[in-house]
Amino acid sequence: MNDFRTSLPQRLPHIEPISAQDSVVRNEVSVVSAQYRDLLNRANALADRLSGVGGRQREYGDAVDKARRWLKEIEPRALKVISEPVGADPKSVEDQLHRAKSLNNEFVANARLIENARSSLAALLRSLEGQLTPAEAQSLEAPVAEVEDRYKQLADAIAEKCAALETALTQSQGVQDALDGLVGWLNLSDNQLK
Repeated sequence: MNDFRTSLPQRLPHIEPISAQDSVVRNEVSVVSAQYRDLLNRANALADRLSGVGGRQREYGDAVDKARRWLKEIEPRALKVISEPVGADPKSVEDQLHRAKSLNNEFVANARLIENARSSLAALLRSLEGQLTPAEAQSLEAPVAEVEDRYKQLADAIAEKCAALETALTQSQGVQDALDGLVGWLNLSDNQLK
């Protein structure tokens, strides 16, 4: 067997030597490899972009949900304060004003929820730029606009109620002071007549 092996020529005579540059198979493998690398890079870039969009969409959904939950919780209290008739005496008006101002402060403090919803919408729209139809963009904008409108209506109504209660308190204190002065004068007059 060793003799046979050693007697074989280096190359068989029917196989012609082909250089590496002229090989059709090698050229095809090189082309296919380059196409594969390009496709892999594009797929990775698309996957990165998709995960970024998914994160932005999650942030958008969370921000809108938080704003809606807070509005749902605060709305009954706000409507109660807004619809409550102004008290008859300065003490009750002062209590109403304190509750209304406290609620107004809560609205101011939670304005960040509305701002978060607005900014997460903007980030989502930027990440999907050129990929959305106008109808799809509008469907993303509608929930944020609805939350902003509800917030603004309630905040404006609470601010108006605070202003009305401050005016009523000032007027009722003025009337109370005048009545106290009149009662004092009547008591003094009554004592002088006795």
